[in-house]
Amino acid sequence: MKRNQNGLVIIAVLWICALIMWLGLQTSANIRLRNEEEVQRMRRSRAIYCALSGVYEALAHMGENVALEDNPEASWMPDGKPRIMALDGCRVMVTVEDETTKVNVNQAGPEALRKVLERAGVDPDGSEALVDRIVDFLDPDDWPRLEGAEADSYEKQGIGYPPFNGVLQSLDQMVLIPGIDADLFWGRGDRAPVKSERSRGRDRPLAFPPRDSLFDLCTVYGNNTALAKDEDDALFDARSEFAEEPGIVPWTPGKIYRVLAAGSLDGVETGAVIWVEARYDPGTAKGFSVLYRKIL
Repeated sequence: MKRNQNGLVIIAVLWICALIMWLGLQTSANIRLRNEEEVQRMRRSRAIYCALSGVYEALAHMGENVALEDNPEASWMPDGKPRIMALDGCRVMVTVEDETTKVNVNQAGPEALRKVLERAGVDPDGSEALVDRIVDFLDPDDWPRLEGAEADSYEKQGIGYPPFNGVLQSLDQMVLIPGIDADLFWGRGDRAPVKSERSRGRDRPLAFPPRDSLFDLCTVYGNNTALAKDEDDALFDARSEFAEEPGIVPWTPGKIYRVLAAGSLDGVETGAVIWVEARYDPGTAKGFSVLYRKIL
């Protein structure tokens, strides 16, 4: 009997030791995961600050029209071309382009919206239905279009908000429209746009939403309602309308510009992109006014 009791005690001790070891491993794993999460947060924060420095650098250079052939690296003209900044332990990539050459979704008609959606990769049948939803989301009446939706339809679908029946205040509010998800808006995954002639050879860095995404094509500023033709580089032509010589993209007082800045740490994939809309106001103390900002 005593021998059996000793055996049970040994087994119990072994079980307790195993349990303690398991708890120790779990605790160690949890601590390691928390440490890794904290490191990622710190890297993300640093990447955000790096991107922010790129934004302020671009804003500080507003109005500087340097000829590309004189000093391409020093140029901060709003031509949409990436500028690279090397900071202490991180790399920043910045682009600046004229926001008012994009299609204002608040003012564009159904046909212009359809062309925008198809450029962004929506099939023709789907674009017709999506145009109706966009128009119903923005127009002030409560009468749904053929494939659109008004407040009662939103309620039936369990959508927790009604249509705006007014203008979008920021471009990313487009994702509130039923049928426009984040992938379509930002041009990601299966919803990525098909390359057009306009985008070939002028693709922006991978850190930024791609050319011909809804993000790239649309705006809530300006009065432009026409989509540029594929064969025309209208984005460049519109900016160069008052240029005195080819290749010079001038800053225009009162115009709104889109600044994208991507910050990444050396040797680390963690990064951050900041999107800013700013008006060039040379008569003010700062020389600019920020209308919108967002960390992507």
